[in-house]
Amino acid sequence: MGNRACPRGTTNGMNRHLAVFFWLLLLAAAVPQWGCAPATGRRAAGAEAPAATRSATEEPKAEEQRRPFVPLHPRAFQYYVEGLHYEQLGDAYNAAVRFGRALKFFPESQEIRVSYARALLGLNNIEQAIATLKELQAPDAEAFSLLARAYRMKGDVARARDTYMELLQVDSTNATAYAFLAEFYLRNNNVDSSIWAWERLVRVRPDNFDFRKQLVRLYLSVGKENKARATLWQYLETTGKLAHPDAASLLAEMYRRADQPDSVLSAIQAVLESNPHNPDLYRQLVQSYLAMDSAAPALPYAWKAAVLAPEDPSAQRQLALLYLAVDSLDQADSVITALLASGDSSVGTFYTLGRVAVAREEFPRAREAFEQVVSLVDSVAEGWLNLGLVLRRIGDTTAELETYVTALERVKGEEAWASVAFALGAAYERAGRIEESIQTFEKLLAVAPDNAAALNYLGYMLADRGMRLDYARRLIERAVRLSPNNGAYLDSYGWVFFRLGDYEKALKYLKQAADLQSDPVIFDHLGDAYQALGKVDEARRWWRRALELQPENAKVREKLGQ
Repeated sequence: MGNRACPRGTTNGMNRHLAVFFWLLLLAAAVPQWGCAPATGRRAAGAEAPAATRSATEEPKAEEQRRPFVPLHPRAFQYYVEGLHYEQLGDAYNAAVRFGRALKFFPESQEIRVSYARALLGLNNIEQAIATLKELQAPDAEAFSLLARAYRMKGDVARARDTYMELLQVDSTNATAYAFLAEFYLRNNNVDSSIWAWERLVRVRPDNFDFRKQLVRLYLSVGKENKARATLWQYLETTGKLAHPDAASLLAEMYRRADQPDSVLSAIQAVLESNPHNPDLYRQLVQSYLAMDSAAPALPYAWKAAVLAPEDPSAQRQLALLYLAVDSLDQADSVITALLASGDSSVGTFYTLGRVAVAREEFPRAREAFEQVVSLVDSVAEGWLNLGLVLRRIGDTTAELETYVTALERVKGEEAWASVAFALGAAYERAGRIEESIQTFEKLLAVAPDNAAALNYLGYMLADRGMRLDYARRLIERAVRLSPNNGAYLDSYGWVFFRLGDYEKALKYLKQAADLQSDPVIFDHLGDAYQALGKVDEARRWWRRALELQPENAKVREKLGQ
């Protein structure tokens, strides 16, 4: 609209400031004898209540009588109103021009000065904006906010901090000030002051989860886990249907680290009622129950997650695996078959199919599924190991060995390679190819010398055959040092001493093994040790216990004369 002033008497397209100042203009024109003193607060264009509004009994103070009378200039209001209009249109340049002209006619007005500074900042005229704001006699919250913003634009964060602190003296609920101070103190490694700022920001904006999450992270960084949990619980208890699912997730994760599974469930269920259609919450409940080895209670939540997210294959696979865990094999098969029929051909789906097929003892079908897995991803050990297991169940030893040999060439990572090498060594032993088994385990131990399972397997294999007994003892001894409370390793250690003829030591370690683990092999070995020491009744007692656990064991029956 160029330089033409807005028409008087209309407020179309203008904010409340325009309407207010039009009326002030009309009122000023109608009462030309009005004047005003310098502004001391956030009054419209610096106007002060007329003396006639004071109590009739109140005597004017001497300083008020001496205060200079400042006439109200109508042109100031005209330019100010035009400036507001341009500001509303997003025209910072013309807004600044109008506010600047208004300020020349009425330099005492705080409202005009603040508006002028705001427009100058919109033009990136930082220094002039700062100078304009510095002339204010009694800055209000908006003035401090603009001044802090100007210092931030200038890169003077120290002065911005000081200004925000001044702002909080007049407006203790200013979220922008607390947010800046929180980040400022954190960047300067002043964690305690940052926590102070975040706490007040959370108090000002209690429904903002992102603010609360930052405070929780800071609490955790200084070891205040109880405060972190209390902060999240407060959010969950007070926000009602606004409860953020991520709040429950974060709280649940803290309880998981603290090994408090019941509290994990409580945290997630706290928001489930107000977020009944969020599949992620149901998945978290499933994971929590699985961490507690409770598959059956997890199943209804897995089903709900699958229903809410029918397009998510992972939810369907999880449901199938849970059906598998509770031996609902038909349901598991139905879910995974439907997923395949929908066109999903991912590794996870074929892997789940293979697991279901193994449980149903449909080994040819399982073989096909795991062959698909290794054809899609051949660098991961899990697919190869499962394929080898299926081939073992089928009885195809040659194919099983070839599978592990191929896997050793394909898998990535030392741990994956070691797991396949272990499976290959064990397969060689079952096939009666003992020397190849020994070589495989020794190669494994050259790569992973602290692999306790391999140390024990090779040591026991040698001891059971009476081969290289001192070497076998040293291998098993290392395994026991690495895992001193492992019943199987202690059994191997006792057995190698039995083979060495040291029956007292054998008895010592075999008794320790029996205390830790109820196993027919351990009980059988313990019976042999007692017999070697001439304690026949004790020997027969342990052999009977072994037979209770493994009734089909012909060797133990023979020892008992059955």
